[in-house]
Parts: sequence; C-alpha cells; structure tokens
Amino acid sequence: MREGGKDFQDLDFSLILFELNCVERSARYLRIVFYSKNGKVFYPIDNDEWHFIAPDPMTGSLHREVCK
Repeated sequence: MREGGKDFQDLDFSLILFELNCVERSARYLRIVFYSKNGKVFYPIDNDEWHFIAPDPMTGSLHREVCK
C-alpha cells in the first residue's frame, strides 16, 4: 500500500477476475479493481497476458483445487 501512492492509503478491498489454464499451468488476470473505504473505484487494471503459476500459497493452492 505504501508504494501504491496516496490512493492506496484508503484501500478497503479489491476484486480479481482471473483465468486458469490447467494444462499449461498458467493464469492471467482479466480484471483487477480496487475499492476505497468510501466505495470509490480506483486504479482498475485490465490485462490478458498469461503467466506461469508460481508455487506460492494462494495461486498454487487454487490451481491444485480447481485443476484436479
């Protein structure tokens, strides 16, 4: 949050829409939207680049669960 600038000091939550490719073990973030504590939408991100799924706790666990 500190590195995101002034807007991120008021961050309440974010919603992330992403797609998994189970065969190629990759993911892409289709849309990320940040919401401030007063309900304002700021810094929406659209992206369609595929990335290898790193073995981190969040995406690694999600990949294992979804791609059984």
